[in-house]
Amino acid sequence: MSGIHQEHELHTRRRGRNMSLGLVLGAFVSLIFAVTMVKLSIPQNVDPTAPNYSATAGASE
Repeated sequence: MSGIHQEHELHTRRRGRNMSLGLVLGAFVSLIFAVTMVKLSIPQNVDPTAPNYSATAGASE
């Protein structure tokens, strides 16, 4: 009697929603990670015409 167990429809639908939500959450986390890695990999001081706001910028004057 314990070998045959039919799952209720409510549990089947809930499992489907949970799996979908998990996939969407995983995709969102992956997107945030990818954007962070791209932003961290951009070299600093790329634009030579950008103003320099560092503390040593006005020291030579």
